[in-house]
Amino acid sequence: MPYYTWEARAGITMSICNYHDRSRPEPGMGRRKKTKPTPESQRKNNMRRAAQRLTLDLNENFGPDCWYLTWNYSPDKRPKDRRELLQQVSKTLRKLRNIYKKSGKPLKYVWVSEVGPRGACHIHIVVSGITLNLIRDVWIYGGMYIEPLRKDRNYRQLAEYFVKYSEKTRQTYGGKQAGRYNPSRNLTHVKIERRRRRKKTFAADEIKVPEGWYLDKGSVQEWINDQGYKYLYYILVQIERGPERCRT
Repeated sequence: MPYYTWEARAGITMSICNYHDRSRPEPGMGRRKKTKPTPESQRKNNMRRAAQRLTLDLNENFGPDCWYLTWNYSPDKRPKDRRELLQQVSKTLRKLRNIYKKSGKPLKYVWVSEVGPRGACHIHIVVSGITLNLIRDVWIYGGMYIEPLRKDRNYRQLAEYFVKYSEKTRQTYGGKQAGRYNPSRNLTHVKIERRRRRKKTFAADEIKVPEGWYLDKGSVQEWINDQGYKYLYYILVQIERGPERCRT
């Protein structure tokens, strides 16, 4: 039996996931009865999928002239609950939209909160490119750390950090949240294409890297789900020359 692949091109990267399922099991395994994943397994699956989806969004919409901001809280201005945190972030985003609008630039962003069990709180946010001085004073609840996004235009590690921050906030506040990260509505979401492969199986040591590309070795993940079916995920990055700009 062949296996399946999903592929998605985002910016100068290509995310690829090979997998077997009940309809196309790995040779010698045969079909298995569908079982309900354990809560811990489901949590890990959700985090993995969120990081993969966020990687696509970041790689497609942002570049090295965009900014990664960390908004820190002064101890006396920390939000008392999730509702107040959302109000503070929403107020700041409205200020940002006005600044970008006056500069004739669209604001694209992705943000996530990091709230610890003892009350320490940070907001991590990626924003589209703008003159830095215009946004230095936009956060009024504490300090701000600023750095440009990486030049390689592959933000897989940043996506994984964002999802971990989100998980930390979920554990602190408890209950369910709408999503693991908060994107602006004007982000471009890439299309995921699925196809069936003729080969019967796959392995990490068989990954083929086309000429003009390189493998993000840290992205390579192999796992087996609760039903015993194998997955292989990795990212290829195109070798790009010349100036790179934020996609708006």
